[in-house]
Amino acid sequence: MAGTVHRFYLPAPLPPGETVALTEEQARQAARVLRLAAGDPVVLFNGDGQEVPATIEDCGPRRVIVRLGEPRAGRPCPVPAVHLAQALIKADRFDWVVQKATELGVARITPLATSRTVVPLPVERARQRRERWQRIAVEAAEHSGRVTIPEIDEPATLDDLLPLVARIPALVCWENEAEPLHRVRLPTAGPLLVVIGPEGGFTREEVSAAVEAGARTVSLGPLILRSETAALAALAGIFTLAAAAADNA
Repeated sequence: MAGTVHRFYLPAPLPPGETVALTEEQARQAARVLRLAAGDPVVLFNGDGQEVPATIEDCGPRRVIVRLGEPRAGRPCPVPAVHLAQALIKADRFDWVVQKATELGVARITPLATSRTVVPLPVERARQRRERWQRIAVEAAEHSGRVTIPEIDEPATLDDLLPLVARIPALVCWENEAEPLHRVRLPTAGPLLVVIGPEGGFTREEVSAAVEAGARTVSLGPLILRSETAALAALAGIFTLAAAAADNA
C-alpha cells in the first residue's frame, strides 16, 4: 500500500540520534523484498511500549544502517491483558492462531496439550515450534502496529495451568456450557486466562478440574466451532465487551 512506513522489531536499545544496524535477515527483507533505499523512513521498536521513527542511511542486501529519531508512544494493546491457552492443533492452524491472536492484541500464548490432543510434540520438536511461533508473533506485531511482542510459552498441560487458574480470572470456552460470553463480567485491567480446547473438545474431567481450581465456563454460541475459530471468536468478543464496558463506565 502506498505511503506505508515499514516497521522492524529490534530487541536492543534504541537511543535517539544514534545509528543501529538491522539484522541480516531484516536487511535482506528491506533491500530485496521491500526495495527500500537510503533516505526512506522506517519505524523500529524493541518491545518496551514505544516506537522510534528512523531514516535509512545506508542500504545494502546484507547491511542496513538507520538513524534513530525521538521515541514516541506506540499503539496500546486492548485490555484486559489476555493470556491465551490454546490447545495444540495442526501446525498450520496453530501458526494461524498465533498470527491472528497477536494482531488482536493477546499478551501471552501457551500451547496446551489436552486429553484429546492429536498432535504429538516431542521435546525437541516443541522447542523448534516455539521458536517458529515466536517469529510469527514478531512478524504479526510488525505488520499490525503493536509495539509489544506476546510471549510464547513452552507447551504445557492443563494440570500445569491449574495453579495459574487459582490466581487469576480464567474462562474455559466449552461447547456444553449455556451461559454466553457476553454475560461474563470481565476484569478491567489485570490478566485474564482464556482456555481453548482441541478439535474434540475438553473432557468433562478436564472441565471439572479447571472449574474446581476457579475457572468459569462460557459458551461462544450455539454452533460447534473449530479450535482456531473458537480462539479468535473468544478474543474478539472479550476485547469488544471490555471496550464497551470502558465506554459506559
